[in-house]
Amino acid sequence: MPEEINSHNHWPLALARKFRTDLPEQLGAQQISAVAGFISTLYTTPLAVAGLVWLALVTDWGAIWQNGWLLLAFLGCMFLFGWLSFFMVVEIQGGYAYTDGALDSAFQWAAVFLLGPSALWLTIIQKIVYAIRNWWGKNPTVETRWEAARALSTDLATTTIAFLPFLLLYQHLGGTFPLKALSFQTIALTLAIIVTCQLATLLIFSGYIGYSTWGIVRVMKAPSAWPAIRFFLIAMILPGLANPFGIIIAGLFAQMGGWATLFFVAGLLLVALLARQLSRAAENTRQQSRQVEKLELLGRDLLNAPLDASALPELLKQHAPPMFSGARQVIWIAPDKILFNETPNWLPEIDIIWEWLHSQSQGQAFSQKDALPWKEPPRRAYSVVVAPILDMESQQPVGGIYTEFSGRIVQYGRRELTNFVAASQSLAAQIASSLHRAKVYADTLAHQRTLHEITVARQIQASFLPEHVPQLLGWDLAASLEPAREVSGDFYDFIPLSGNKLGLLIADVADKGIGPALYMALCRTLIRTYAPQFEAQPEMVLAAANTRILQDARASLFVTTFYGVLDTAAGTLVYANAGHNPPYLFCPQTPGVFQSLGKTGMPLGVDETVVWRRVTVQLAPGDVLLLYTDGLTDAQNSQDEFIDAKMMTGLVGNNLARPACELKDLILQEIRTFVGGAPQFDDMTVMVVRRDS
Repeated sequence: MPEEINSHNHWPLALARKFRTDLPEQLGAQQISAVAGFISTLYTTPLAVAGLVWLALVTDWGAIWQNGWLLLAFLGCMFLFGWLSFFMVVEIQGGYAYTDGALDSAFQWAAVFLLGPSALWLTIIQKIVYAIRNWWGKNPTVETRWEAARALSTDLATTTIAFLPFLLLYQHLGGTFPLKALSFQTIALTLAIIVTCQLATLLIFSGYIGYSTWGIVRVMKAPSAWPAIRFFLIAMILPGLANPFGIIIAGLFAQMGGWATLFFVAGLLLVALLARQLSRAAENTRQQSRQVEKLELLGRDLLNAPLDASALPELLKQHAPPMFSGARQVIWIAPDKILFNETPNWLPEIDIIWEWLHSQSQGQAFSQKDALPWKEPPRRAYSVVVAPILDMESQQPVGGIYTEFSGRIVQYGRRELTNFVAASQSLAAQIASSLHRAKVYADTLAHQRTLHEITVARQIQASFLPEHVPQLLGWDLAASLEPAREVSGDFYDFIPLSGNKLGLLIADVADKGIGPALYMALCRTLIRTYAPQFEAQPEMVLAAANTRILQDARASLFVTTFYGVLDTAAGTLVYANAGHNPPYLFCPQTPGVFQSLGKTGMPLGVDETVVWRRVTVQLAPGDVLLLYTDGLTDAQNSQDEFIDAKMMTGLVGNNLARPACELKDLILQEIRTFVGGAPQFDDMTVMVVRRDS
């Protein structure tokens, strides 16, 4: 893992921080580059000053005046070919290094081989112009200005100190200004001088290269220094590839004049254009290959990651940076959760960006020249790519990806930025998929918790029902409850009372689910509480329970209730019916005829002032009393047809001699046969009370 350099035991950093106040905020690779640049500036500045003085002393000012138009032409070519640069991006220890080259140095050497060391002023002018442009360019920062100062001091030192001694040696070895002929000896001598100057340039850069390589190995924990050394060698050799062309330009001009030279320069211009396009195409191909590779790896790792998306930030940290060379990036989920921020101590104005981005459905790119739709900043030195993260279900933005591409590293065109938009949208889709999976996982866990809680509630509710049906001499009782859902709003009970009395209770809470089940538990508890107090007065039991329900419950529910007190010795049933389906009393002596025990008042939980009537009926030997809830009479089949209540009463009337349990099972089986494959709409509760004949 990269670490911060400790300034207490590292004197270059301690010295650099005295001049650069921004260094304490930078870590790792940024510190390496900044300190290396400071060291380079420190030792190349006196070399540059000495070199400029030396160059001024050996300059033939008269020759410059006499060849002013030629020098201006060469200077124009240097700026033109410098603008048509080609570049290379190299990955080093998880980061990116950038180097560029151009054919402008060919014209520098051509001017030198025509006019001698005096022509070095062309390069001096070029480098000063570049430094001024970078110093006062787009949104200059402390970092960019220090980089401009480093580049200028190094360029001036190499242009003078690395060139002048060997140009004097060239003359001492018989070389002339201008070149007289493109002979083998001349070409060999000039090439030797060019290579020697290049080696001297490498020597001047050695301090910068040495410290940077040390930092990459020590701070960035690179396993080997060779990738860094190889990059710096490429960075030194790449610009020097154009130098031999200067020999040809100088020779052509000296021997054949300007038209032949102009023809060669036109061909060189095509080479420069081709090299520029090839470098862009190569980088574009590298970027796309890298993006596809990292997107595939990210997708694979996300599939193997925990379902709750807890590993998403770490996976983005691992796979997102390599997709976008020379960029800094932040990924967030609205409103303010940062999933990934590549650069410490940096954060764009996410609130402003999100205000614009949350209304977008696709990513967009903005070059350095484009105005940003969310604000109008001063001129920018960077391009921007933004992409929304869309929810997979609603397709509405839930977050965003913001990426800045520094123009100081690579000048990406519209084509490259479009590719980055596609990569950003693919990355956003993978993030959205991971978030959706996490949401589904969370919903599943919540559903499982709910199912567990409902299972527990069902177990608790089942514990409220009688564990056993009472076994009474001369009586046969049976009861059953089949809930439509996990919990029920129906309930029944057998309440033992003093003497030979037994309370018979069946009830139905309006609605279904957890709420009615809780309401049922309250009602059942209250009726059981008041039943012993009013043993022979079922209407008073309902009145007392009703009062407490209205005082204690605020659920806006009501419960239909039938409560009767059966005297098992006398065979009498005293009951009160609070809006419940009327039970049926069947008598074997009158086949096909049954008595309906109708309502004697309103359901419980409606009105505190309501009163119920008390009714008494006689059960003779062989009589059957059927109590039920509306789940039986409201049963529907798949054709939305309701069951005919006559089917149930006819079934009971034809089977009065059967035991109560068989009667109960016959009723439920008849209903199941009628309903068929249709789902059960309501809770079904049935109670059968039969007096032995």
